[in-house]
Amino acid sequence: MFATLRRTLKSHSQAHAERGVITMAETLIVLGVAAFAVMIWATTKLSQLDAEAAQLAGRNIAAYSRAAAEWLTENPPAADGSFTITSLQDCADPAGARFLPCSFSADTLIPHVFNATGDPATFDDLIIVVDVLPAGANATIDFGVFRGGEDENGDGLADSRPDLAAIAFREASEETGAGVMNFFRLQFARDDLTGLVTDPDDPAFDLVEWDSLSRLEAQVGAQVDAPFLLVDGGNEMNAGLTFNNGMQLNMDADGLSFQGPGAVDVETLVAAEVQADQLSAENSDLTSSDIDTLTVNPADGVRGAGFDRLDQSADITRIDAEIADHDTRITANLNSITANTAAIAVNISDIATNRNNITANRNSIAANRARLSTVEALNSAQSTRLNRHESRIGALERRPINPPVTTCSPTHNQLVATMGALGWNHGAISFNCEDCRVTRTTRVYQTRNTATLRCKNNVHVFEKFIGSCPEPNCNK
Repeated sequence: MFATLRRTLKSHSQAHAERGVITMAETLIVLGVAAFAVMIWATTKLSQLDAEAAQLAGRNIAAYSRAAAEWLTENPPAADGSFTITSLQDCADPAGARFLPCSFSADTLIPHVFNATGDPATFDDLIIVVDVLPAGANATIDFGVFRGGEDENGDGLADSRPDLAAIAFREASEETGAGVMNFFRLQFARDDLTGLVTDPDDPAFDLVEWDSLSRLEAQVGAQVDAPFLLVDGGNEMNAGLTFNNGMQLNMDADGLSFQGPGAVDVETLVAAEVQADQLSAENSDLTSSDIDTLTVNPADGVRGAGFDRLDQSADITRIDAEIADHDTRITANLNSITANTAAIAVNISDIATNRNNITANRNSIAANRARLSTVEALNSAQSTRLNRHESRIGALERRPINPPVTTCSPTHNQLVATMGALGWNHGAISFNCEDCRVTRTTRVYQTRNTATLRCKNNVHVFEKFIGSCPEPNCNK
């Protein structure tokens, strides 16, 4: 464009070279063409800068949403509430949370988005609204309205820009997580023009609904309708599976349970099936640990060599003998308890006698000290010895008969369980990827010294991954 302008000026100069001067009208025409070209270039450049800023906003939105999704999966709150960036990162503590990398902060901008006071919006303005439901925790994040340009309605804010919001939406959607833990669903607060009044002069015009066309929201958590589900062992289920027919597969302590209004059928090539009210199969292998009661009503009677094991008469005879033997041992133990009770009573009497003797000794010591005080050449060594004896006797008197035993806490198993619930591995982590990063922390547990019976401190090193491992074959 500027080359064309130069050629135009050059041609005009050559054309008027013979006259030796360019008229004022021609100069104004050339300057007008140049100004128009500069205006077009500036407008194009401004649009390009707006688009690039919207793309940056989309990348920031994706980073925050992924971090919230991972936090809600690994460390969900126990109750409903509103949470901020402080729940996603603790950059002051080397062992703190790192769901959101510390390269982001509360001051990180979301370009083209402004808060209620008209200032540029940052991560510090974002609120994670969490609902804790029976099937798991779910959260919504409002990233605000994208704005830019003029303020035609005079509300002190730039007009909403659906085009910039669309650019940010596309950029963020391309970075949504490839795994369940960091998956998020991004959406417009309103993406349908049906019923929307677009004329600002119409009394039914709603500015909030109009701005909703430029407002982005993220959904994260258990209730997000993710377009994928990993069941190949590469993920860990933290909540149940809910099907659209009302059936649920939930965790039940260390087992699984089906819940819902329907039956559970298992079909195989031999037409074996398991239903809610009956068990039928081609072959059924059951042990006493599998069933409480067994009722068999076949049409032709019970047949098969294995059914002779249902005769428990031999076991009953053996159990009766063991019960008789246990009764004998219990009687012997009761006799021993009676004898021990008598011995304990004797020990208590001896302790009382010893206490009386200690009191008499103290009285004697006091009398001896009174006598010795009248002697001018009191032996300082004997006085020291008497004081030490008196102190020891006093300590014996103050000493409880059954001193309490100090509990050593936490034990190693308690510490491993506590840290395991927080995602820490109590052994070394092995992995097969070069980019995997591991953080370490130390915690103290106690054991009892077998010689002194006192508690002593021990240190255990825990490890865990920082973030998610990018390779699918990493082994935790």
